[in-house]
Amino acid sequence: MFKDLRSGFIFTSMGQFTNIIVMFVLNMVLSRILNPAEIGVVALVQVFLYFFQSILTSGIAPAIIQNKKLDEDDYSSLLNFAFLIGLVISIAFGLLGFIIAKIYKNGAYIGLFWSMSLLITTELTNSVPNAVLNKRKQFKEVNIRLIVSSIFGAVAGVASALIGAGAYALVLNLTFISVISLILNLYTSKIKIKFMFNRESIKKIIGLASNQSGVGFIIYFSRNFDNLIVGKKFGDATLGVYSKAYSLMMLPNMIFTNIFQPLFQPIFSNHQDNIPYVREVYLQILRVLLLISAPVTVFFVLDADKIVLFMFGNQWAEAFKPTAILCSTIWVQMTYTTIGPMFLSCNKYREQLKQSIISVVILALSVLIGAIIGNLIAMSICVAVAYILNFFVGGAMLMKLALESTFRRFLKLLISPLICAVIITIPSYFVFRYIDFGGVFIALLFRGVLIFGLFGGYLLISGEFKNIMNILKNKKIR
Repeated sequence: MFKDLRSGFIFTSMGQFTNIIVMFVLNMVLSRILNPAEIGVVALVQVFLYFFQSILTSGIAPAIIQNKKLDEDDYSSLLNFAFLIGLVISIAFGLLGFIIAKIYKNGAYIGLFWSMSLLITTELTNSVPNAVLNKRKQFKEVNIRLIVSSIFGAVAGVASALIGAGAYALVLNLTFISVISLILNLYTSKIKIKFMFNRESIKKIIGLASNQSGVGFIIYFSRNFDNLIVGKKFGDATLGVYSKAYSLMMLPNMIFTNIFQPLFQPIFSNHQDNIPYVREVYLQILRVLLLISAPVTVFFVLDADKIVLFMFGNQWAEAFKPTAILCSTIWVQMTYTTIGPMFLSCNKYREQLKQSIISVVILALSVLIGAIIGNLIAMSICVAVAYILNFFVGGAMLMKLALESTFRRFLKLLISPLICAVIITIPSYFVFRYIDFGGVFIALLFRGVLIFGLFGGYLLISGEFKNIMNILKNKKIR
């Protein structure tokens, strides 16, 4: 298993880091061209887009990966089903734009909904070849596709923004990424395009696919309910500010967790009958992620204002405090997203559904409390608290229901990262408060060096560096 993880880690790292750099540059450019209201409008359309995509695509991929009896004809048949359903849902999505335009009293939503409807067809169709590639552990091909599509999408987005496309620049960015990804995945997966619709192919995956579609809906709701409420309660401009703060909170998660998460089910599912082995490997990975998250969280919280200025410019000053509050949960974001794939890998689908329902209830109640209080700062605090609660609840359920262990062992993993965070935070806070480093970029550079220098010192002194090396070499740790 470790050999597959290391191989997948290398190629996934290359793809994810390249994608992050491309999206980072794109975000910086578009944030200086588009205003908060334009970005807020697109953010709201994306909420509904992801709703359809979450329900439709989240079930197919895990079901294909988990089922080891599917053949090439099954893949061809499933591809046709996905394409046909995608076309129907795309039309429904375009029509939904008229309703949303009336609810939010903004006619711009009609054109945006229709222009983004193509993404539903391409993403749903793409879920089949993408799942096949992951199932075959062709991580190299998957990540080359990611790099190429991200670059072309970024070029299209920036070029259209410079010629005055406004909010549609973001639409073109997403469309180019989706279409190019589909073309490359079809080519590399070698799925034969046949005009066939075999019901038996659907029957082979319908059980798990239905379950995961329900989970996908719940995850969508938990990730986007706050956007819906912020947009309705506070308006498009405030939603634009909140979406920027939220995107910074998720940035480390995209860099680190997205490297491991795509590998979990394809690799761990092959050892689903050996729970003790799966548990030990997972807890070692989680230990590393928690340690890495400590300095990252401290950096984003203490430097939230400068990070916002550097990435987005002066017009996003209102995002300073929401960013600092939400980024206090970066350590949660970098680890919580591994819980779902682990339930799947252990064939605990119903337990995952229960855990997802509990998490969405906690988040929904917190968002509603934030809306009642009536300001963006309160909303950010409530959302942050909900994420932390969900981390502990999800961890407890995973250990007990899937990994056959205790919550106490899960909590023990937090001790070293917590000590590390405290050691880093105290000196960094006072240095940042009394020493002026100059411009924004220079300040971020020196502060980053200080924080991660302290982190490196902690790893060496505490012995955690040796532990991490042992994990990478597949040796026992103390």
